[in-house]
Amino acid sequence: MSNPDVNREFSEFGGRMKVIAILTLISVVIGIFTGINASAGFFDAVIGFVVFIFYILILGDIKSAGVMLNNRNLLSFRSKIITSFILGIIGMIIFTTGLAGIGITIFFIGNLILLPIPVTIVIIGIIVLLITAILQIQAWGSLESFFTNNTTLFPQEIANDARTGAKLCKIGAIFDITVILMFIGDILRVIGYFKLAPLEYLEHTSK
Repeated sequence: MSNPDVNREFSEFGGRMKVIAILTLISVVIGIFTGINASAGFFDAVIGFVVFIFYILILGDIKSAGVMLNNRNLLSFRSKIITSFILGIIGMIIFTTGLAGIGITIFFIGNLILLPIPVTIVIIGIIVLLITAILQIQAWGSLESFFTNNTTLFPQEIANDARTGAKLCKIGAIFDITVILMFIGDILRVIGYFKLAPLEYLEHTSK
């Protein structure tokens, strides 16, 4: 890569993506072997928080690289990931509020006439979460397009791995929409993250 500053940004992106890959893999393994319990939930929450912090860092790397290269795909990736995070939080709050409302209406109030209200809230939450998944698909698609259209900026093997990694993350987001296949989406994301990780070697690799 000819620009050492861009080189550094992608190298940091790759190194941080490796951390995200490892933490996500640990989270998936914990989910497989422990199921749903208090301790697993606590560790999952801690891992999720750390992953969120690293996502903020990689989005900073992508923004810097996108500005330096004046590349629309990189900047689109960043903006859509940020928007999806915000909508994801809002969607989960709305969805869980609706579920709680259904439980309260059925078991405590006992007036089923009011049931359509929390059900509507749940539906709104689901719609917001679907929009979140669509934004994730578009975001990873933008990153895939960047690596597809700019292969000359990278060593061929790293470019191919990065393009494949972004594609796998995009497919993982597609599986999220199905809900019942989200586990497959998690596995594809882990593989995709590891495929993006070799970008960390750019500072030590000449094209």
